[in-house]
Amino acid sequence: TKELIEKWGIYEHRMIGENEAVTDMEAEAAKAAIKMAGLKPEDIELIIGITALSEEVNPQNTCLTQQKIGALNAATFEMDLSCCGAIPAMVVANNFIVLGQYKVILLIASCNLTQVADDTDPASYLALGDGASAIVMTTGKDDSGIISFDMETRGEFFNNCGIKVKKPKLHQEQPSYIRTQSEKLLFFIDYDKINTSSKLNRYVFQSVPDSVNRTLKKAGMTPEDIDLFISHQNVSAVHLTYNLLSMDFAAAESPLVHYRQFASKNGGILRRCFHITHIRRNYRQ
Repeated sequence: TKELIEKWGIYEHRMIGENEAVTDMEAEAAKAAIKMAGLKPEDIELIIGITALSEEVNPQNTCLTQQKIGALNAATFEMDLSCCGAIPAMVVANNFIVLGQYKVILLIASCNLTQVADDTDPASYLALGDGASAIVMTTGKDDSGIISFDMETRGEFFNNCGIKVKKPKLHQEQPSYIRTQSEKLLFFIDYDKINTSSKLNRYVFQSVPDSVNRTLKKAGMTPEDIDLFISHQNVSAVHLTYNLLSMDFAAAESPLVHYRQFASKNGGILRRCFHITHIRRNYRQ
């Protein structure tokens, strides 16, 4: 609906092809990133995957993607951190490089969340999309790299949002005598626990500016030092974050507008940031 579109700030949608697999998207993104880096697949020493919903429970997507792109010299592993996975994966890759364990690392983020979208729940269905992105990280010739980062876990909200086997929302709300018994794997947000006065809702909106402030403090910086702010959040949440940080919203970007809610979007966020820092030679962002 128009109201939901305006609320989420999402105006475009990406969906996987009918005969396309998640690892096909991963392979396409990986090949493009490797080409942009001026490298060959056999130059990749390690592949780190961030997959929101893999093709199989086991083995991991990166095993098949490694084979599809011909990166046969690369070891692989996955980090199952859903939406927030790209940044921790980048930090892990950076540490491998700093320690001298690997010189060339490929990060691949992907998801196929439309396959678990509940089409009876417009609010969550609108937010989901499919895609893949990739980044190549290697040793630098200057002082470029990660200045600081911040992570936080709140296990108390474990049951509020996620993917599990359940009945569609519409069927849950129907009278018991006409409900179907069908259950399937679906993405969900527990709206009964998420409202304007709930502890979770307050945390969702406050956690990002709090994390930004902690990250800046570790780096010895302030919000005024930031030239570009790229957020995973929707437009309204980004506005609030900027107000809480007293930053100029004109410097903000929200890929959610074009790509909906999926983990691989965060890989795209990092690629966008790397592109800008490469052009400006300014690694503060």
